[in-house]
Amino acid sequence: EVTRLEAELALVKEAELVAIQAQKDSSDKYQAEIIQLESELASVREAESVARQDALERDKSEVEKLEKELETLREERRRT
Repeated sequence: EVTRLEAELALVKEAELVAIQAQKDSSDKYQAEIIQLESELASVREAESVARQDALERDKSEVEKLEKELETLREERRRT
């Protein structure tokens, strides 16, 4: 009887260990997925930042170009 109870206890302990390992594996999987998603989010944010900076530079360049054209037109008007 004691041997049977010891065997059952060993099976219960083994089942608990398997369950704990499965939970840990699942947790590790989710943690890896979280890290991957955080990395992707950081990449997207960086790309958005670069895109905004590029748009700002284009807008700045366009403003400078238009200011030069306006100044040229003002100079031409003063001459006439």
